[in-house]
Amino acid sequence: MSKGRILVVEDDGNIAKVVRHHFQKIGYEVVLAADGADGLDRVGETPFNAVICDLLMPRIGGIDFIRVARSANPHLAIVVISASPTAENVLSTLDLGAYRFLAKPFQLVELARVVELAMTREADRTTTVEHKDDWVEITASSDMENIDRLENFLALLAASALPPDDVDSLTTGFRQLMANAIEWGNNFDPSLRVKVAFRVKADRVEVRVQDEGTGFNTKSVDTSYESDAQAALQRLKDGRRAGGFGIRTVRELMDEVKYSAKGNEVVMAKYIRR
Repeated sequence: MSKGRILVVEDDGNIAKVVRHHFQKIGYEVVLAADGADGLDRVGETPFNAVICDLLMPRIGGIDFIRVARSANPHLAIVVISASPTAENVLSTLDLGAYRFLAKPFQLVELARVVELAMTREADRTTTVEHKDDWVEITASSDMENIDRLENFLALLAASALPPDDVDSLTTGFRQLMANAIEWGNNFDPSLRVKVAFRVKADRVEVRVQDEGTGFNTKSVDTSYESDAQAALQRLKDGRRAGGFGIRTVRELMDEVKYSAKGNEVVMAKYIRR
């Protein structure tokens, strides 16, 4: 029995055939489209569980393909594969509802993992992207499954300014802040949103995370424990949920961390080392 139907929209025939072979081998039905125009014809003919889409293609490119395809089917799971992970491309595909963006060259195993997530998870993909002053602001729902998705796009944006190790630190810190905003700030309320903002300055990369909760006093959080596990155990003994140590983790990873007076907004910075 087929695990699902996948449309691969890719003008490089060799890449398309390799992707098709891999997904067929692990149990999927795969249809190929040579470019965006061909892809729209295919999408209009029959339903698909997911689409794997390149960006730079003749006739109709990937951005326009995604725009039209998702306007017809807002729940269509789309994974982008591209050798051009520019900030413009990354943000455009996120704003249009793409689930992930994998830069070429990619690992087939990773592509298969991401496509499966896109097909099976019900994360809110209705994010919005706005440019405010020199910040790029992404607004998403309070869904823990959005953390992986937004981390993927954040890593691509930061890669142009930071070395891999610093990108890893930035995304690890982001995961902590995003989880805190969803769980502690918004209390998993699906009607509340989280705003993630990003900007590159001359000397640093900054990420801002803001929730719609009531906030808290960061000084009231005990960060003196020797380990995260010790902190979790003590909080449980005190009758509280295990948490709070993410604040210490972020401070250890980042060059600067600043909380708002209310405590529901935090800006972290990683310096650019020339």
